[in-house]
Amino acid sequence: MKRMITKCPGCQGTLHIAKLQCPDCGMELKNDFSLSRFDRLDDAQYEFLLTFLKSRGSLKEVQAELQLSYPAAKKKLEELLVALELVLILDDDEKVGEALGRTLKKHCKKLKCFSRPEAALGEIKKHMDQWDLILTDYTMPVMNGLEFSGILRSLGYRGRIFLVSGNLSQDVQWYQDNGIIDGFLEKPVTLSEIEKVLQKREQ
Repeated sequence: MKRMITKCPGCQGTLHIAKLQCPDCGMELKNDFSLSRFDRLDDAQYEFLLTFLKSRGSLKEVQAELQLSYPAAKKKLEELLVALELVLILDDDEKVGEALGRTLKKHCKKLKCFSRPEAALGEIKKHMDQWDLILTDYTMPVMNGLEFSGILRSLGYRGRIFLVSGNLSQDVQWYQDNGIIDGFLEKPVTLSEIEKVLQKREQ
């Protein structure tokens, strides 16, 4: 049986599953099913993941099984972590969001930018477990970034949330201490600061 196709051959958008069928009785279940993060891996990444799990995380055994040098095996592990990272950016200034997106693009498998919090909430609610990291601006129409983060947590979102702002208030620390946000970044954000946020997924 072939592995699942995850990208649309026409526009390269992410595919969703619309129907499941039992091969024994023919029963069909129709809904909007999302793909798991492992389905998004290409064949080489999937093979490396299986080998890594079989070896119980031993890169030495992975090297022997796949005939790789240590640097090559370590690089493939880093690429695998990047392939599993999905990031959502929310900033009411579209140009700022797009600039941040360009900086992050090489570090994550999928990235999506929004300029309005209600649109971002709609996307997240559809596939709550799909997003690993959310970067949200503080000052936005309708609600601010802290209110947006609080709504996400009340909906059951368990991924990481970082607030990005050029004018941080004292409330920010309270939100971090109470687990609503995982941290904050002050504008202008540097590449090294972004890399530190992404590296925290491994800790």
